[in-house]
Amino acid sequence: MSDMDRFGAMRFSKLVAVASLTGALVLVAGCDNSTPTVDPTTPAPATSASQAPEPSPTPTARATPDVDEFDATVPPARPEALDGPPSEETAKDAATYFMLLSPYVFATGDFEEWKALSGKSCNYCAATVEYVEEDRAAGKRRTGSRLEIRSAQAVPTFEVDDQFIVGITMKEHEGQVLRADGTVEEVVDYVLDMRVELLATWTGSGWSIDGVDVKWSEKE
Repeated sequence: MSDMDRFGAMRFSKLVAVASLTGALVLVAGCDNSTPTVDPTTPAPATSASQAPEPSPTPTARATPDVDEFDATVPPARPEALDGPPSEETAKDAATYFMLLSPYVFATGDFEEWKALSGKSCNYCAATVEYVEEDRAAGKRRTGSRLEIRSAQAVPTFEVDDQFIVGITMKEHEGQVLRADGTVEEVVDYVLDMRVELLATWTGSGWSIDGVDVKWSEKE
């Protein structure tokens, strides 16, 4: 069994260690048979006595929403890239979308899009479904764990036509585990930085995520 088929000894996996709110992002390192390849502020010069002081700039409101405003029950927008044509750019967008589905899947138990993209060889994909189903059978659901994509790149494997390795660097934010009555069972208050590699294959009619490999994960 290759390193990419093992259950990752990562934070997301309750099958291995303590689960995060989304729970399955690092559940399984299953990229089967693939080979991945504030700037400092300079103080303004002092104003001379003969110069009139300049008015202070008006603060600009920040458009970035607070982490607490993230609603995991709202699915990510479906990209046009899911319909092809195959390229590094569309592979990158399809793989990114797949990862962004994770908080939604854990919050709702809706696997329709997840399963549509999951390849038969992807251990990670199947283990995520199993893990969420176990949670929900116990009356639990997970919310929060917003995923902030930092960067994404795709390169062809050159072994299979229209197959790409997509590397994604992202940050997972805080979340909660909720009981059936909506009360909080667990607060996951740490933030993780991680690098994930996915094997994305164009089947002729759509994308298939054939494996996921977590390369590293760190707490802040």
